[in-house]
Amino acid sequence: MLSSANLIGKPRAVINETVEINNKSYVGIVNVHTITVSAYVIEFTNSGLVEEDDEGTIIKPAAKETDLVIEEKREAEITGKWKSKNDNFQITIDGSVGFFSQINSGKWLRLLQKGKVNIYTPIVTDITKESERNWRCLILSTDGISVDWEISSLTLDATGNNLTVTNSWEVYTLTKVKEEK
Repeated sequence: MLSSANLIGKPRAVINETVEINNKSYVGIVNVHTITVSAYVIEFTNSGLVEEDDEGTIIKPAAKETDLVIEEKREAEITGKWKSKNDNFQITIDGSVGFFSQINSGKWLRLLQKGKVNIYTPIVTDITKESERNWRCLILSTDGISVDWEISSLTLDATGNNLTVTNSWEVYTLTKVKEEK
């Protein structure tokens, strides 16, 4: 079978080889065994893949070999600790909720002293991703006297280190707190 496939010196290959064996017995004296071997012969005909030399036809690679480079695309994340300008307060975002993890000064410290907020009070809730670097949420806002929930947006900058909070009362930026190892 292989010699009749005329493989030598040609861009051909044998694929899907199958072997069938049949046994027949006649009157218990004569046994006939039939073995059938079959396969497909494929021929590479794309002239861009075949190159001839002095000894015959050889197959050359379709493209130059290169190292495989996998580009990792990281999903923008806001999970972690964030601090306000001048480090007045810090929040920790985990999933769809962010809560105060530190209150050092400013209007939130005055509200902490009045008992209107405390550490671990949620400041951000219902965080839902809208696009690669934008989220929608409810954020606790204050005018320094009262506290109320406000529909807001969160926008992460390209570095992943600054998170801008925008609502009808104000716009401010939180900076990612570097975790110590």
